[in-house]
Amino acid sequence: MESENLIWHEKPVPSKPFLILALSGWGNAGEVPSSVLWYLLSRFESVLFAEIKPDKFYIYQSAGSENKRPVVNIENGLIQSYSMVTTNFWYHKAEPGEHDIIFVQGPEPEHGWSEYSEIILNLIQEYQVEKIVTLGGAFDAIPHTVSTRITGVVSHSDLKAEVEEQGIELVSYKGPTSINTFLMVEAAKKDIPVISLWAHTPHYIQVTNFIACYDIMLKLSGLLGLKIDLEIAKKDSEYLANQINEAIEKKPELQGYLKTLESEYHKGNPDNQRSINKNIVKEIEDLFRDSQT
Repeated sequence: MESENLIWHEKPVPSKPFLILALSGWGNAGEVPSSVLWYLLSRFESVLFAEIKPDKFYIYQSAGSENKRPVVNIENGLIQSYSMVTTNFWYHKAEPGEHDIIFVQGPEPEHGWSEYSEIILNLIQEYQVEKIVTLGGAFDAIPHTVSTRITGVVSHSDLKAEVEEQGIELVSYKGPTSINTFLMVEAAKKDIPVISLWAHTPHYIQVTNFIACYDIMLKLSGLLGLKIDLEIAKKDSEYLANQINEAIEKKPELQGYLKTLESEYHKGNPDNQRSINKNIVKEIEDLFRDSQT
């Protein structure tokens, strides 16, 4: 059944489509999912074909909701434009014989998760999407000097081998979660296979983590067989790593903290690391912020 909260701009006819979903909000640590999505949109010629009406899913007066409020442009007392932040659906037509791609981008809904997920899952079923991947980012007590820890969650056990073949760790976790997980639970009820990839980003990187963006795109490319030029993403990753290293080198105690993180990470079980030293993390943040100005 078609939802009254889904606005269609056009109805494409996709061929063997894949779907990549990246939402900002709770699971967008390091701005990894949202940044990866925008990078992919810049590399794949895509058309906006649908959007979800935002009114039922966001509370504009809640704390921290300022970035979800409608945006207006006023010039000389006259409103020139008015737009609302919402979830958008983009469509890329691939070469003959290859998989088309549907991109889903927007802020995580604050309520109405059931209806929101139903809209997305109905679209997935309507277009007979063959593979769905959601992207997430989580802050972690890990160093930036190792390859980004990429973990995966799957909606069906027969997807495990496919994920592990790409060197993606199947995670164990208990605690608060995002819309990504809720969507997977609802997808499993409809027998829709979903893979969720999560990039674990160091707490002390409070800017866009281009290192994690690049690393998760490598895994995503392998998982979906994407033909994409990642050279710019690689350069952004290397530049950020150099900036962080230069900031940390200014203070020996921060170098010691980094070595401790590296040592604990290499012990083999990153889920059991010690609690984060927030004071040192803040000092790294301040040093890094100073180096950016």
